[in-house]
Amino acid sequence: SDLNVNAVPSCYILEYGFVAFGCDLSGDAYAVDVTNGNVYLVSHEENWEELIDEKAEELGGARAVVIEYSKRVADSIGQFLDALLYTLRQIDKEEQHFILRAMSEPD
Repeated sequence: SDLNVNAVPSCYILEYGFVAFGCDLSGDAYAVDVTNGNVYLVSHEENWEELIDEKAEELGGARAVVIEYSKRVADSIGQFLDALLYTLRQIDKEEQHFILRAMSEPD
């Protein structure tokens, strides 16, 4: 998808097994690790090319850099979606509409 090919940070992490499936309102990407299903929030503010070049050897590879410098938010997409649905149920309808609209609008 365009998200994984042209968008930062997704375009820098795809080749290491992280597939983005959405973004938050700040532009950080939600990505699933295809090797184990964990879901990470990956910052768009990191310079991923530079960070991977500098830290890959020290941390044991590019995948390890992505994991170390991202925030693990769920053990699976299912768990992520359960948490999202729970959160949406806790807020009022106007806020739900705003969040869902923002999630569905292309950049």
